[in-house]
Amino acid sequence: MGFKLNIQIGGENDLTDDPTTAWSEDKQVITIGHLMISKNRKCVKIHYCLIQPIFLKESECSEDRILHFRHSAYAVSYERRINNQ
Repeated sequence: MGFKLNIQIGGENDLTDDPTTAWSEDKQVITIGHLMISKNRKCVKIHYCLIQPIFLKESECSEDRILHFRHSAYAVSYERRINNQ
């Protein structure tokens, strides 16, 4: 299982607070990483992880209202997973 992480470089006038508005196709896209999980070495369930994108120290979060709302949903989902609900 894996994925490629791409970022798209927006322009000065591109909206960053509305994920329903697509930027033009001519914007630069850069692959900044690849993540591949090939095995679970310790045979441990991998469901006790909570990543909150808006709290990452080395990044800047956009004004996207959906992104800021979702952190509450992530917390509820995490709580349900650790309590086997």
